[in-house]
Amino acid sequence: MDTTVMIEEHPQIKELMAKRPIVWQNPDYGKRADLPLTRADIFDAGRTLGTFRTIFGRCFSRNGSYE
Repeated sequence: MDTTVMIEEHPQIKELMAKRPIVWQNPDYGKRADLPLTRADIFDAGRTLGTFRTIFGRCFSRNGSYE
């Protein structure tokens, strides 16, 4: 991988390579995502994930959390 091209496109990489702290702000933060999912799809996925709660509790026994 040629880092020269990456550095030209993203100059903040130099700071990372020098192990200096940087701040990156997501330019899309707060913008509404354009997704092909409905609110119902998301809640349905949550219910489906909930059906695995018991097995996740066993696999992640420290606190039963999988979030």
